[in-house]
Amino acid sequence: MYPGVPHHRLPRLHAFLSEVPEYAEKGVVVAGHLVPASGRKLRNPTVIEVLGPEYGRRTGEVFVDDSVLEGWEVVEERILEQGEAERRKGAAAGET
Repeated sequence: MYPGVPHHRLPRLHAFLSEVPEYAEKGVVVAGHLVPASGRKLRNPTVIEVLGPEYGRRTGEVFVDDSVLEGWEVVEERILEQGEAERRKGAAAGET
């Protein structure tokens, strides 16, 4: 979200952003990138888990932004088809 912030300043940034209602309500604190800390039963999700399809299904919030593909020749039509299917599914559910 803020790649220019040095890692040692992330706690301060998090504290600041926690004062923003939307961040406090919808922000997800992740614990690690690839592998969760071992031996913990209750833990925050990893980055990979949050970006994966299972997390979106669990929360009911799935958003696929394929606008980054606009203007590019996409060889894999399946990518665009999946994005369109997700868009239709969201529209049917009343999402914007």
